[in-house]
Formats: sequence, C-alpha cells, structure tokens
Amino acid sequence: MSTGKAMPPGQRPVSALDDLLTVEQEIAGILAAAEKEASALLATARDEAAATAGVAEAALDIELAALDEQARVERDAATKAIEDEAARSVQRYRELDDATVARLAEAMAVDVAGLSTEGSP
Repeated sequence: MSTGKAMPPGQRPVSALDDLLTVEQEIAGILAAAEKEASALLATARDEAAATAGVAEAALDIELAALDEQARVERDAATKAIEDEAARSVQRYRELDDATVARLAEAMAVDVAGLSTEGSP
C-alpha cells in the first residue's frame, strides 16, 4: 500500500500485519492494566468486607451480651418473686390451725378423687 510519501532511508513500509501486531500489543497492555486495576479493586473490596464483618461481629457480640444480661436480670427477678411467694405461702400455712389444715386436706382429697373419676367411663 503506497501512500505516495517517500520513505526515509532504512525504514521499511508498515504492513497490515505490523498494524495488527501493534494493535494487539496495545490491547494486551490495556487488558493487563485492567486486570491489575481489577485485582486492586478486589483486594480493597475484600479488605472492606472483612472490616465490615468485624464491626458487625463486634456489634452482634455487644447485642448478645446485653440480651444475656437482660435475660439474667429477668430470670433472677422471676426466681425471687417465686421464692417470695413460696415463703409467704409457707408462712400462711404455718399460721393455720390443725382443724383448718384437716378440712383443707379433706377438700383436696375430694377434688383429686373427683378428677381421677371424671375421665373414667
């Protein structure tokens, strides 16, 4: 392909294959740069994801600890309420006279006996 221009001495004309090779080399350079940039972006994204996961894990640990503490406090309060009620019940039963205890025991026996026969044919 002649462009009509004179070639400088010692330079050969550029062929279509030479142009193709040059373009392929430029594309290879662009691809290598893109691959390097993608690798750097991926590394940055991984680091940021790891940092975010660390922050989330720490927040979750704090939340779980708070929930554990709340559950412990509620459990302790429920246990104390049951213990207090049991102590009041024991005190009330100790204050009952023997006749009242016998009457309550008899009523309970009737109730229990009635429960056992209700389900029978």
